[in-house]
Amino acid sequence: MASTILGSAEKKERRLESASAELREPEIMQHLSGSATAGGGGGINVSNKGRACSHIAALRLGFVVCMLAAASICGTVAYFVIARLEYSIFDRTFDSIATQALEGAQIIFSRRVRGARAVAKIHSLAFPNATQWPFVSLPNYSAITNEMSILSALNLRTEEDPDGFGMNPFVRPDQVPEFEAFAKQTYAAEGYHAGAGVSKEFGFGIFRRLPNRTRYHDVTGAADFERDHSFLAPLFTVTQYLTANYLLINMYGEPWTANPVDVMISCAQSEGVSPGDCGFVTDVHEAPRDPGPAAVFGVPIVPSNDPSQVVGMITSGIDWEDALKLLIPDYVCGIDAVISTETTSSTFAICGGKPHYVGSGDLHDPTYEDQARSVQLNDLVSGASASTVSYLLTLYATPKFYDEFEVTSPMAVSIGLVAVILLCTIVFFIYDYFVMTEARQRQLVLNVKRRFVRVIVRFSALPIPKVLFDLNILCWILILT
Repeated sequence: MASTILGSAEKKERRLESASAELREPEIMQHLSGSATAGGGGGINVSNKGRACSHIAALRLGFVVCMLAAASICGTVAYFVIARLEYSIFDRTFDSIATQALEGAQIIFSRRVRGARAVAKIHSLAFPNATQWPFVSLPNYSAITNEMSILSALNLRTEEDPDGFGMNPFVRPDQVPEFEAFAKQTYAAEGYHAGAGVSKEFGFGIFRRLPNRTRYHDVTGAADFERDHSFLAPLFTVTQYLTANYLLINMYGEPWTANPVDVMISCAQSEGVSPGDCGFVTDVHEAPRDPGPAAVFGVPIVPSNDPSQVVGMITSGIDWEDALKLLIPDYVCGIDAVISTETTSSTFAICGGKPHYVGSGDLHDPTYEDQARSVQLNDLVSGASASTVSYLLTLYATPKFYDEFEVTSPMAVSIGLVAVILLCTIVFFIYDYFVMTEARQRQLVLNVKRRFVRVIVRFSALPIPKVLFDLNILCWILILT
């Protein structure tokens, strides 16, 4: 009986030892580390965990890509939108300045022509018969035309008009000696400069200039180019501002003025055309005072009692550099102005309201060619407009003008927008890091608790010494892990 009991106890002890051996350190470590278990039900599957990590990494990568794409798109769009707005402001500002300048130029030249027509009208009424011409002289001509000349000056803010208005009577060759005597007497009576009408080559009298710019006494009106008439048109009376050195120059003897004068006379004598609507303007030639392009315009004098006769003309010079002054506001810099006819062009650079002659030809900066603004300056003739010289004023913006509107705001706004998006991305990842760390720690504690409970349940069937021994091992394992 005793042997039976002892055998039974030994068998039971061996079964307990066998059960205890099954939960030695390798299995305990397996339970605690969460390795793959067969049918345990409480461990985390390694493959599932790897797939979850890959999914999270893919989502993070997608988030980064989306944020970078958003930053690039928003930055690029912001840059081009602001840059386009900047260019739009530049375009509208230039259009406003150019439109005002071109309209001002038209008004100035219209006023200039009206001033000349007023002087011509005064002569027409003061000397109404064609038989009185060319031996006519308006008393106090300089005083009468002085204020009128200033009011119609090409430069609106000038206090004097260096060109003024000149009166050119038409003199037949047989009238030249008598007219020269009359002119000399008039100059003395009106107090003209002592050198008025005097040329160093021959003395007092009507003159023409040779190609080498020397003068010769012109008493016949003969010319080596084709003209419609044979009279002389000496510059007789002038305002006080016009230099006396050019008095008595035969303006009909110059090739660049003869054809426009013929056009004016033909227009004034045409049926159905008012002589007051006729006039002429010459092509570009060198200014007499300063280097640069100039021109001469004129209107006919028609006696009021003989409206079919053209007995003279009122002329005035146009210095294009002076004409462009103050058309552009003095705070604007970087505009090119090109004055052109069918045959010639002249370029000026305008800065601070002052034009500077660049040279002959169209030399404007082509950067903003599409921004050109143009206006026709003269419309002096109606009946024969196709035969007159037509002046076109064109204004161009230059990079120097655009620089006044170009700022760093487009790039600064774009960089700032991209920086904000990138900063938000960095803050998100910092937040994600702390959240995931806390989640991992909580999951680790939960797993340890679950495995500890399972171990205790498994150990509850073992003898107390075994249990204490294995618990001791478990504690050390927990401490070490």
